[in-house]
Amino acid sequence: MKLRKHAWFGVVVVLVLVGVVLAVAACGEESGTTTAAGGEQPVQGGTLRLHMGEISFIDPSLGFESEGIQVIQAVFDGLTQYDFKTNDLMPDVATSWDANADATVWKDPPVFAPAAANPL
Repeated sequence: MKLRKHAWFGVVVVLVLVGVVLAVAACGEESGTTTAAGGEQPVQGGTLRLHMGEISFIDPSLGFESEGIQVIQAVFDGLTQYDFKTNDLMPDVATSWDANADATVWKDPPVFAPAAANPL
């Protein structure tokens, strides 16, 4: 019975040592690494290809799954953007707007940016 306990202890020690060696090896620097873009300046144009699942809708009012939302956000502009740092609405297509105190009535129609300001 004592031999079995010692054998299991030896197996556990070996597994821990292998884990430590693998962890240390994974932290080492790889020689010859470069940046993703090769250190060059970005080039305008070209094709960006993404692998994603089948999207259900490309209509912004119907998009609900993560793949559809990614495409909708890349293709369509919203009236405003949300600033996560300040918790404020920032202009996007609508450059200005004016509402009453409880935001139930719009005093003037929003002013929209020209379409050429944000080309695809």
